[in-house]
Amino acid sequence: MEAMPFSRPSILTSHFPIPTSRRGIAALTLVLILGTTGLLVVSGIIFTLVRQISQEQSVVRSEDALAVAEAGVEEVALRIRRGEIVPSPLTLAVGNGTATVTNSIVGSLITIVSRGDTGSVSRAVEITMNRDTTDVSFFYGIHVGDGGLIMENNATVNGSVFSNGDIVGANGAAITDSAVTSGDPLLLGAAWETQNTDFEFGRIVSGTIVTVVDSTGSVGKYASLTMGSDGFARISYYDDTSDNLKFVRCTNDDCTTKNITTVDSGGDVGKYTAIALGSDGFARISYFDDSNNDLKFVRCTNSDCTTKNITTVDSSGTVGEYSSLALGTDGFARISYFDNSNDDLKFAQCANADCTGRNIVTVDSSGSVGERTSIALGLDQFARISYVGMSSSDLKFVRCTNGTCSTKNITTVDSVTTVQEVTSIALGSDGFARISYDDDGSDDLEFVQCTNADCTTKVFHTIDSAGNVGDTSSLKMGLDDLPRIAYFDDSNGDVKYLRCTNADCTTGTVYVPDSAGDVGEYMSLGMGNDSFARIGYFDDTNDDLKFIRCVDESCAPSSSRADGAQSFTPPTTSTIGRVSLFIKKVGSPASVPVYIMADEGGRPGDSSGDILASGTLAAASVSASYAWVDVDFTSTRVFTSGQTYWLMVDGNLDAANYWIWGLDNTDAYGNGTGRHSSDWTGGVWSNIPGDLNFRTWYGGSKIESVIVGDATKGTGRSQQFVSTTIHGSACPNSFCIFEYVAREELPITDEMIQDWKDGAEVGGTIAGDYTPPRDTTTSLGPVKITGDLHLDDNNQTLNVTGTIWVQGDIIVDNGSTIRLDPSYGTVSGIVLTDSSVHVKNNSAFSGSGQAGSYLMVLTTSSCNGIGGISCTHHNAAIDLHNNAVGAIFYASNGLIFLHQGISVTELTAWGIHIEQNSIVTYDSGLANARFSSGPGGGYTTLSWREIVPL
Repeated sequence: MEAMPFSRPSILTSHFPIPTSRRGIAALTLVLILGTTGLLVVSGIIFTLVRQISQEQSVVRSEDALAVAEAGVEEVALRIRRGEIVPSPLTLAVGNGTATVTNSIVGSLITIVSRGDTGSVSRAVEITMNRDTTDVSFFYGIHVGDGGLIMENNATVNGSVFSNGDIVGANGAAITDSAVTSGDPLLLGAAWETQNTDFEFGRIVSGTIVTVVDSTGSVGKYASLTMGSDGFARISYYDDTSDNLKFVRCTNDDCTTKNITTVDSGGDVGKYTAIALGSDGFARISYFDDSNNDLKFVRCTNSDCTTKNITTVDSSGTVGEYSSLALGTDGFARISYFDNSNDDLKFAQCANADCTGRNIVTVDSSGSVGERTSIALGLDQFARISYVGMSSSDLKFVRCTNGTCSTKNITTVDSVTTVQEVTSIALGSDGFARISYDDDGSDDLEFVQCTNADCTTKVFHTIDSAGNVGDTSSLKMGLDDLPRIAYFDDSNGDVKYLRCTNADCTTGTVYVPDSAGDVGEYMSLGMGNDSFARIGYFDDTNDDLKFIRCVDESCAPSSSRADGAQSFTPPTTSTIGRVSLFIKKVGSPASVPVYIMADEGGRPGDSSGDILASGTLAAASVSASYAWVDVDFTSTRVFTSGQTYWLMVDGNLDAANYWIWGLDNTDAYGNGTGRHSSDWTGGVWSNIPGDLNFRTWYGGSKIESVIVGDATKGTGRSQQFVSTTIHGSACPNSFCIFEYVAREELPITDEMIQDWKDGAEVGGTIAGDYTPPRDTTTSLGPVKITGDLHLDDNNQTLNVTGTIWVQGDIIVDNGSTIRLDPSYGTVSGIVLTDSSVHVKNNSAFSGSGQAGSYLMVLTTSSCNGIGGISCTHHNAAIDLHNNAVGAIFYASNGLIFLHQGISVTELTAWGIHIEQNSIVTYDSGLANARFSSGPGGGYTTLSWREIVPL
């Protein structure tokens, strides 16, 4: 039991000692009574006097007990105010009495009960005091200012994030609850909104689409093409690497998707192919078996010819070269071919679908004849065949007059020119033949229009005489009944195409749809449902099978508007976070990139280094009707007022699926103009002319490359969403809320910080650096340290008993610990600095040990990741290398840098950078955190009362 001098505390206001004057009156009264009434009265008066004295003594003892109780309560209150830990109960000797004092702390509320005992009398008092605290609410796992949040690969925030700047993540970066950015609202910058006409781009407006169909080895010789009812090409061809017959079924217009099948691999097979489609849509192919010198035929029994029936049609000698095939109305094949053993032209009329039954006839045996055959069937279903008479180098023609061609009329069509190369035949609506062929003597492409059935009358025309041309040609009739001819320019290694504009082909225009290398041998022409040409051929440079889809009648070289661009000058120097395009689409074009490009001599730059900002025009956001569509950029680059930049959309070429951008053809926008290009990387641009409709937006904030929530939760609010997934699906969706959110300033004001500093300074000052002893626990606070605080000398423990203000750096290292004294209870405490904080190597932080108590490490340093005074090695205000669960890290003006693999409870800062695999896990108790200057801080007495002693 502690002894303390008996002195009544100043707070006592009621005390009843016995007055001296009252004792004198009692004695005088006694004398008078004895003198006047006698001895009998004396005894009664004495009794009365004794009883009164006893009562007065009881009052005195009660007042003494109350004084003892009050002395005890004030003693304990004083000790608590000094920051001492006071045991409960505590017994104190006060004068001739004893005070028994208990204290209980619930949060910031302290209740002290003191019972005073003097002999047999007890009295008790109770006071309640409230520890002075500052309420600070941390509603987010991360609250960040204008510096924004950067999250590296797989960084995670278990909770919500609010940022006055951007939130930018990387692969796997995740925020489990909600993510909000505010910042300044987006402001309209350069714009032009007048629309009076259309600008189509992302499409071929004329020309061709060239596709490499097969490049597996040396493939594509002896190509033969026909068109399916679906409008897609089928091509048979020879695989020179494997000596096989191959077949491709194109599954789209351009044959960029297709199914390729090896049809026959039994020996050296597949030269001199010819193809046609049956009424079932399946291919029939004639070809030469070079291993056995036979003519073969395959009937495919499914679309891709993975199932088929193969028949040897003729094996009598070396037969089957230069085969050409047509199907009769009976669905059975007719095949013309060369008999090399006898130098004859032969013809096979198949009598069934697989040509296992057939009639074979030698059509012409007059000398060496029958090479370069080409067949067509007249309306009478009898064959018409063009071919070469090799003995005299003539062009010959036969019109069969019965089904087997056992009767026929043979005509030498051209005996003037030297004919030794490919012939190609087609029939006009008059039933008369048109034939393209090569003049091998002059290397010219020739054409003949037969003007009667047997071609005894005809019109000749030299189509092309520019170099060595025409030794491979393919002819078809257009829907206008005028010839189309695809042919090989051997001098230049080009594919050429002619659309004749009259019947005898004396007028027409020749175009070169492909000149990339030595291309065009083994040409085969077909006509699409759109009446435009389709061409299959061999690329001798790369040993590939290639395919051309003409997208207009002329099949000119590609003239495309792949890319559209509009120049502009920003009205203010700022970032550009978003652009808007007044745009619609045709068909279903794919999403395409949108760039802001540097200007290069009055046009957009032509290299990746010229891309200053990039985003994506999402196809799903564009409809078939005009609307303003937003595109958010991933760059935070600053664009300079008055400088020219280009807004460019990098389209994909597609004749059926493309974009239409609103255009003002008056070219009235004074700070820019529109351009288009077939390929922006080539640096060649054409005037539109006019101005494309656009808006630029500057300022604002964004959420980029972050996963927010999961399939069942998560929302985002921002002015821009870039490559972000929210609520289980990519933005845009209904949980990606595009809006301006008002700023939310960091929760601790400068005034609050100054109050904490003032509270620390009341406890005294340590001049210079302070380093607690190693391997021990040191209690400290409230205090001001004018230098650095070093806890980096092996397992130092700092027990915080009041606010600590450090004017220098705080370094925590080598297993050291900072914790709040248990007397903080459920209240939180502060260690703050004006400089940087560096934490590493298994250092630890904790509150008082009770729920709701946190240690906050706060800095006012302005180290923002770029520079500052006394920054960490990341130019950060706080640099964390290890876990710090249970602590709040707060950098009011600077950057917190969280290293990889670290777990913390809450971060609040001007800017935050979280390295890969680090985790911030929000504690819901932070929403009601209360901070005190410490157990020795300020207190307010809430009540005083006397209670019944227990």
